[in-house]
Amino acid sequence: MKRADRTKVKLLKMTRRNTARCIFCGASPTTQEHVFSQWTQKYMLPRRAGKAASYIAVEYADKVESANLKMAGELRDWQIKCVCASCNNGWMSQLDTAAEPVMKPLILRKRERLSAKDCRIIATWSVLKSMVVHHRIVHHLRRKKLKTDCKPPKGWSVWIANSKRGKWKSEWLSRLRASTGEIPRKTESACACYAGIIDLY
Repeated sequence: MKRADRTKVKLLKMTRRNTARCIFCGASPTTQEHVFSQWTQKYMLPRRAGKAASYIAVEYADKVESANLKMAGELRDWQIKCVCASCNNGWMSQLDTAAEPVMKPLILRKRERLSAKDCRIIATWSVLKSMVVHHRIVHHLRRKKLKTDCKPPKGWSVWIANSKRGKWKSEWLSRLRASTGEIPRKTESACACYAGIIDLY
């Protein structure tokens, strides 16, 4: 296997892995979780033939490993089997419901101000989605902390921006930073686009 192919396989394992136990509470069996909530799909690009793109990079002290990957299908259909039904239909569903009325006017460019509560909802929802994708490289205590406190763990920052761009494409961008060893310990950033809103976390 070529080095580039080995890198792709390695990065795929870091981000797209189903689990037998819930990544937030440890219960089993697990269910499928939509990376992109169903309510967001109406604000995404129209369906197109082909597979969505994904760019993943991992920064080490002496090198950067990166790869352009193709997903199994449309970005909106991306699901990962890693959470139990209780979490999925409980606190996660409640957070998703709370995020919709806050995010919708931002996506439609009908709102410019956010309260402290709104910011916390967006940040928690964004970190949740990032942890679902990168659960293999996010420490289990941080995942449990998110579930218990319903707010981003210490050290996480979330940025959201309004961007005007002539041509959009559906893609997932991740840049992870490794501290020591082969497994990255910190998710530095990921990117999700809804219409003209870029959500960075």
